[in-house]
Amino acid sequence: MSRSVVSIREAVAADVPCLLDMWTELRHHGVRRATRTSSEQLLAEVAHGYVDAIGDESCRLVVATAGADILGMALFTIVSSSTLLDVPTVQVSHMYVVDGHRKRGVGKSLVAAAVSYAEERGVDQVMVSVAPGARDANRFYARLGFAPTVVRRVAPTAVLRRQLAAEEGAPTALRRELRLRREALVGAQRKPASERLPRAGS
Repeated sequence: MSRSVVSIREAVAADVPCLLDMWTELRHHGVRRATRTSSEQLLAEVAHGYVDAIGDESCRLVVATAGADILGMALFTIVSSSTLLDVPTVQVSHMYVVDGHRKRGVGKSLVAAAVSYAEERGVDQVMVSVAPGARDANRFYARLGFAPTVVRRVAPTAVLRRQLAAEEGAPTALRRELRLRREALVGAQRKPASERLPRAGS
């Protein structure tokens, strides 16, 4: 497939089944998180999310195509890159290129579409989240000029609660040990010099 035949267009409702297939592949390749939601319910929620995104003027859901085939997708939204300052940034998410069509310009075409969207909205930055273990993706974005800013870590609340409870006693034990050491040191310093020095012949 030639790079020149790749084109980008906005997604339409008829694309949703294909978008769901790509989302399933993206989820399989990415970090799996435990969920109580059934697969059918989860797919229904994602499908509803894609339909909403297609009709939402505040974001843009695009697909990369070659003829009638959809080869990739990406969702562009405008977010703030800072929690304290209003720094608008185009966030690229749900970006995926179908297996067998990578390294053929599809990913670059999607990034170019993100740049065009940012320019259209008067935004100076484009941001993308990449899994730390996705070496090919990290190299791809690095070559295009994306620099790392922060490492985001995610943990289920139940795991955090268990971990916090398990470590709750650790600081107390450490403080007790340090207090005993300080008391022993102070006690030794308060002894008369004759008691602190070793006796001759001992």
